[in-house]
Amino acid sequence: MTTGLQQIISDRYRTDEYVCLADQNTRWAPSRPLEGVRIVDFTPVFRNTLTKYVPLLAAGAKLTIGTHPQIPADPELIAELPALGLPVISADSTPGDFDVVLDCAGKNAHLGASFGHVELTRSGVAAYQDARGPVVVVDMSDLKLLETIFGTGDSYFRALEYLGVDATEGPVLIFGGGKVGTGIAYAAAQRAIEAIVVDFPGSGLRFLDTPVIPANDPGAVTTAISQAHTIVTATGKRHAVSQFAPALMRSDAVLANMGVDDEFGADVPAERVLHSKIPVNFVLDEPTALSYLDPVFALSNAAAAQLVTEETAGGISAPLTSTEAPIYATLARTKTHAEELVAIAKIAGSRRA
Repeated sequence: MTTGLQQIISDRYRTDEYVCLADQNTRWAPSRPLEGVRIVDFTPVFRNTLTKYVPLLAAGAKLTIGTHPQIPADPELIAELPALGLPVISADSTPGDFDVVLDCAGKNAHLGASFGHVELTRSGVAAYQDARGPVVVVDMSDLKLLETIFGTGDSYFRALEYLGVDATEGPVLIFGGGKVGTGIAYAAAQRAIEAIVVDFPGSGLRFLDTPVIPANDPGAVTTAISQAHTIVTATGKRHAVSQFAPALMRSDAVLANMGVDDEFGADVPAERVLHSKIPVNFVLDEPTALSYLDPVFALSNAAAAQLVTEETAGGISAPLTSTEAPIYATLARTKTHAEELVAIAKIAGSRRA
């Protein structure tokens, strides 16, 4: 680890914002479980991602940072990495040989890896369906819900505050009750803001006692639109709420999108929606706060060590319980995200019921 890398992290973050990675660094520095292991990491490169690199370097890894045009990144930071002792390769370069590929969205499933791949996202799993080597999928761990549910919900309200929107008044009408919608509803409850969910088929992840309106009851949905203070789309489906465009255009509510695609449709112009229909949390320098990414980053790193030091079967699998255990232990010891972990246990229980 270079002094410059640590200085950038120290200047921007408190240690209590990345307790899992800090503990991982402390544990790995003496034992160096990745000594000489050639790792390329395609995790989206932002300032908070620098904290992920520190334990890998402390563990003795020969770390290269990978970039891809379809993986979000901060280009200015990428330009700084070589001076910090972190070589960078891009998708259009000829990659070298690696022992472990830490992938994102399955964009680098084609790269050879002598020990195996670690995939960060659920969306990337399809690229590995025919994989013969080991592929550890971080998103198959309940820990990933800290980012996808709670970090996302938190970022929605931080984005509204950043844009000067009064985020203290309700109700907030949430289209979609999946991971993102659930996270927004949870964040609203934490702020004592009334939330209402419009339910779409396949989006029933809710674990809160949030009022629910079926999307196939247009009269009730239209009434809720007229009474909402803020409205956010989180269905994950393009043009999902286009049928309600007239009511949305009549509404005085602040509109925002948290889906990858335009969920409002052409009859709701971009200028009517915060951040021109782009996911509103992407107005922030860091769309997800580091404290929610920290356990996920640590699990990605730990999965790399699992591939090197543990017997891991070929094909797709979740991280081993022994891989997750030190991260859960750190969260418990530091009492970080205690309420969210209780909620995750409820969600996990309902999934397995």
